Amino acid sequence: MEMVLDRKVSKAVSIIMNLMEKHGIKQVDLRNATGYSKSFFHNLLNESKHCKFPMVLNVVRTIDNMAGISKEKTIMLEYIDTLTKPEYLVDAMDYCDRNNYLKALRTLTERALSYKKNPQLQEWGVLFNINLQRKEEFNRITKLKNNAINGNIIDESKYIELRNEVIKFNTTTNGTYIYKQLVLANIYDNMACFNDVYNTLAGVENYITSDIEAFSSESYYYRIHEMMQSYFSRNQCNFDEAEKHSDILINSNFSLKFIASGCIIMGESNMFRDPQKAIYNFEKAIEIYKQIGMDDVAILMHGKIEVTRIYWGIEVAPDTIYHQQNKAYWLIKQNRNEEALEILDLLNAKNNSEAFHKYLLGLATGDIMYLYMSLEIYIKRNGNRLFAMLPRDALLSAGQNEYAVNAIYYQEIYQEVKRTNEKN
Repeated sequence: MEMVLDRKVSKAVSIIMNLMEKHGIKQVDLRNATGYSKSFFHNLLNESKHCKFPMVLNVVRTIDNMAGISKEKTIMLEYIDTLTKPEYLVDAMDYCDRNNYLKALRTLTERALSYKKNPQLQEWGVLFNINLQRKEEFNRITKLKNNAINGNIIDESKYIELRNEVIKFNTTTNGTYIYKQLVLANIYDNMACFNDVYNTLAGVENYITSDIEAFSSESYYYRIHEMMQSYFSRNQCNFDEAEKHSDILINSNFSLKFIASGCIIMGESNMFRDPQKAIYNFEKAIEIYKQIGMDDVAILMHGKIEVTRIYWGIEVAPDTIYHQQNKAYWLIKQNRNEEALEILDLLNAKNNSEAFHKYLLGLATGDIMYLYMSLEIYIKRNGNRLFAMLPRDALLSAGQNEYAVNAIYYQEIYQEVKRTNEKN
């Protein structure tokens, strides 16, 4: 897909030329670094011919690397802001989607949906708009959870509405089908329905065929790894397989958001195995999320660091603990159960992690029924076998029957094996 250069975009080209002059970057340096021809740079810098979006993006990133600066967002949003021709919109929407530039994404989806006589662009517009709504809902719920103390119950029904809308939507190309499945998988991931994430993406990579633009294919490739790392870590506790997917994302240069996502799952995969590795990756994720303006998600990462430190008994100043559930967790670890229960009584479990809430109640009261409830919520509702290890291990430590506990913990795996055996 190509990029149109007009008056507004010339401001971005002006920024590029000023940066080249300021940092002593010559056109020949960019040609050598990118492998692009002299005529390409003539067309780009003189605006005499349209240039492909991925190539412009690569030039901007090359300048950033050479100059040791970070101007990509400023320059690319200048390009994107005035795009109106339909053949240029999909790459721009994908770029804004991946980098969480929601204001620009909303503008682009509205433009795409305005092309009533272009059914393929309409498909893209509908799907990107649904994913935009998912992101906005995720941000809303994340902000509420970060500030939830005895407030109203958080309504997550919007996810169900969006899920149903995606499922009913028909696509006509491999590209829109792949993106549809990725949007659906993201919705399931936000709903913590990890089994559905895997089932939604199973076989999707086979649809990445030669008729799809290379730029889009690369985007789909990383998006699939982003979802699969979550499934293998959170649902299967297959940490070696999860880390393979996380490594691909962390070592990519395609999107900062993908790198941050890889750091999160790399951190989660090591929360109960290697605390230093977990904390290191969470801190990397925080740094990136702050850089791209996702501060609420960064706060959630602080919560994961808190849980990791408390779980391993690593020193943590109680006054610095942001998340109240984690404050209760710390108090329990200090054998201050009555104080922990006071906090838990004030918290609305629906506004926090209900499964974690039940787990903490079980620890603080010694009532194993809370631990069983926590285990069942993690497994039956969420398929989150990673964090289900907490109530499972607590139940086993309390002397509960190992077979009975593991029958719940491994329930869905047993069912999958049974179905496979029946097919064979």
